[in-house]
Amino acid sequence: MIGHLDEQANWSLELSGGEQQRIGFTRALVYRPDWLFLDEATSAVDEATEEALSALLQARLPGLTMISVAHRATVAKFHHRRLTLHPESRSIEDGLVSPARYFGDGTGCGG
Repeated sequence: MIGHLDEQANWSLELSGGEQQRIGFTRALVYRPDWLFLDEATSAVDEATEEALSALLQARLPGLTMISVAHRATVAKFHHRRLTLHPESRSIEDGLVSPARYFGDGTGCGG
């Protein structure tokens, strides 16, 4: 990849989803934002890579405020709060992330 940094190409056709997501995390490390909004940012990588990428952000950007939209429950352990949107009742559930709630039984759907 290093040898191709000066090339112009349609990288979305050249790189896998996981490679594109890793580049997104790399950009965050380079630009060092105060706020980072992630939409399914780890959906194309395995859980070990997801954990490594999130841990790297937390270690290198300690003041970072990270807001994630994700379907995988494993993302919850990298956050302090969880907002759940309920469109049918037009309400928002706001709560603290509890590791036991999301990981206790391995389903991510604990009580």
